[in-house]
Amino acid sequence: MELYTIDRIRGERADLVARESVVGTTVVLLVFGGLGLGWVLAPMPSVLLRLGLGIFGLPCLLIFALMLPGVARTWRRGQWVLRARREGLALNVRSALNSDLPTDEPTVAWIPAEEIEGVRRVDELREVPGSEGRSEQRRCSWLELVLAHGDTGELAAVLVRERALRGRGRTQFHAYPVEVAGPRAVRVAWHSGGVSLRPRLDGFLKGLGRFVHVIDSLETPSIDWRTLPDEELDDYARALVASGQRMDAIRVLRERRGWELVRARAWIDTLERRARAA
Repeated sequence: MELYTIDRIRGERADLVARESVVGTTVVLLVFGGLGLGWVLAPMPSVLLRLGLGIFGLPCLLIFALMLPGVARTWRRGQWVLRARREGLALNVRSALNSDLPTDEPTVAWIPAEEIEGVRRVDELREVPGSEGRSEQRRCSWLELVLAHGDTGELAAVLVRERALRGRGRTQFHAYPVEVAGPRAVRVAWHSGGVSLRPRLDGFLKGLGRFVHVIDSLETPSIDWRTLPDEELDDYARALVASGQRMDAIRVLRERRGWELVRARAWIDTLERRARAA
């Protein structure tokens, strides 16, 4: 495995390319924009009513303004997460939402085909707190690369650094398309947290079968956050954050430990700092 900057890989030939889907984030953006614009333009019988609805309409406009630059970056045709050819695979650990962050550090991992033992689909049902004390299930899907040899330590260090980056004068998008799942396993989030890729995973795997061995898919058992021992709760919250599900991690801590929002967010920040220092 070798690490490169995005500029080093840009323009190289690829037989298969996976990109982030623009549909989901664009729809969310338009919903907030439409609600905010409706508050501004809709006729109101009184000024007091407009001011009252401003509690709802103004935050919608603010969220729209914060999201717009990042979502606009996903519309660029050159953005990609995975590029494959017979010689190997290139993984871009940076989401298009955060593509304006500095590019002088490595964000691309090149894995030669001979280092890949196999690829497979991994599905997991994750339990997270829902409304009215109920639990909701979130299905996450990954493309997992099982390495024949080599060490994922350097890539893990790149991912830790990537999560620590903060842009100035912008919102931070917790969308991470690549994660390390073990000493010899790397996962690409196809539908997980804030990431959704295209084309469909099964079709992409079929194409990859021309270059690398496709092994049997794996479905991991669901973990119930309500019955999880407290000493394992931090690891579960950390896994949610690593997959871009930061808000779900905060909700789990609030429901299980009865914490206020500020305390739960502060503890998630602490867990992230510990991961970076490890």
